[in-house]
Amino acid sequence: MNLRRALAATLPKQSSPSRDPLGPRGERIAARYLRRRRYRIIDRNLTIAGGELDLVCLHPDKRTIVIVEVKARRVRAGVEYTSPPPEAQLHAHKRRQLLRLTKSLIRSRGWIDRPIRIDLIAVEAPERGRAVVRHHQSAVSENDR
Repeated sequence: MNLRRALAATLPKQSSPSRDPLGPRGERIAARYLRRRRYRIIDRNLTIAGGELDLVCLHPDKRTIVIVEVKARRVRAGVEYTSPPPEAQLHAHKRRQLLRLTKSLIRSRGWIDRPIRIDLIAVEAPERGRAVVRHHQSAVSENDR
């Protein structure tokens, strides 16, 4: 037995942290919101070198490709909520990453001649009841470099 295995055997097992279900829930809510508005979901959680795109959609015009970043925040009913809204999580680094990933997707899919837009969907999800959804079209643009 090598030294690394011997040392690892003496350490307590660490359980992997369970993933917060809010992220996937927010993405499901956003996808449902978009489908109701006649968008077609092309991909979900699309992994590209360097990151992941939450939703890739086809706009109802059947031509425009819409990349959707979903930001969700948990809210408590009856409590004054003072935390920043989910939109505040779309910081400059994330904007640059979304632009880079989108350019990579355009090249790999051959969507050079298609209109492309990057939207943000903010979801405020209470433990019970209906979530509040805000759709910000063209939330990220080339000017965000």
